[in-house]
Amino acid sequence: MRFRRMPVAATALLAVALLIGASGVLHAGPVPASTAAPPLRLVGQSEGEVRRLLGRPNRVENNGPHKLLHYQLGDCTVLLDLFVDVSTRRYDVLSQRIEGDRQRCAHFARH
Repeated sequence: MRFRRMPVAATALLAVALLIGASGVLHAGPVPASTAAPPLRLVGQSEGEVRRLLGRPNRVENNGPHKLLHYQLGDCTVLLDLFVDVSTRRYDVLSQRIEGDRQRCAHFARH
């Protein structure tokens, strides 16, 4: 399977978020777990909001009222389940799954 690269701006934003962490201080070395950036919360966001944040997905599976977006972000694969909201006629993220090394992908962990 071939994956597209993550947009440069999103890559830079993710790198800075992981380095700065909750303290707001840029760390030169590994970020201690207590000051790591909070998990990226995508559940409840619209497809448009997700695309603005992460760019175009590497793969999209359309299954009627359900979409599965695949993002390859470094060593992490982020899978987003979207379902159409009949009142707004837009797709919203219902759940997110992470595949990859737990330590490296902690930023994408569920709430």
